[in-house]
Amino acid sequence: MSLPTLPAPIAMALICALAEDDAFRALFASNPASALVSLGLPAADAELVKICCQVNQLASKEAIHDAKQELQTMLTRELAQLVPALDASPGPGWSLKGP
Repeated sequence: MSLPTLPAPIAMALICALAEDDAFRALFASNPASALVSLGLPAADAELVKICCQVNQLASKEAIHDAKQELQTMLTRELAQLVPALDASPGPGWSLKGP
């Protein structure tokens, strides 16, 4: 199964919202599918894409803003590839990213 890519306008809206809007960031962290639907992504696609959007902790607004172009490219082109869920049920003390 391949995942749908995000349309470019939705991907940019997502990046901007994550870089600017605290309420959206909270929604995205707790329910990525609902956050994506609020940006206009069809619910069925949002349910599939949310697998790639689960995060333990969001990057800072500044980091997201600074990586805007790289994130746009990733979200619009690379979601069609299967991404292994390496952090599925990590135990205490597991960390996939450096501090």
